[in-house]
Amino acid sequence: MHSKYDSSLIIISEYKKQLFDLIDSKWPNQIKDFVEFIIENLYKEPLNIQDANQACLIKSKNFSSKFKIYVGTTPNKFILEHRINVSKKLLIKRDLTIAEVSILVGFSSHSAFSKAFIRDSEGISPSIWQEKILIKNPDKHQAC
Repeated sequence: MHSKYDSSLIIISEYKKQLFDLIDSKWPNQIKDFVEFIIENLYKEPLNIQDANQACLIKSKNFSSKFKIYVGTTPNKFILEHRINVSKKLLIKRDLTIAEVSILVGFSSHSAFSKAFIRDSEGISPSIWQEKILIKNPDKHQAC
């Protein structure tokens, strides 16, 4: 018997594979290791930069600047951006409640997720975003 989470976990797994494909072989090992750690732990709460630094043996105080040079964003924004991106894929499916999606993508609460989503989505809440997408593309939820 399949649970309602099965298709969501597949979406998360596929998204993680796409993220691994973004890793540039020209990046320094420290950056690659850090990004790999973040991807592997992206949906676990709490995930903080200090834990990632320790796991990757990073001691540099200017690591965030170095990360931004290679990846194009800060580590915190990288985490947030990809949590929100995968949450949108899950919201399109409509298999889960917004609260369930928020937990699956690594937020500690529905409230924290909603605030982050609103900041990332031009002031639009997850529920309004979901409605707008489904109004524009009524059969989109079946295409994912």
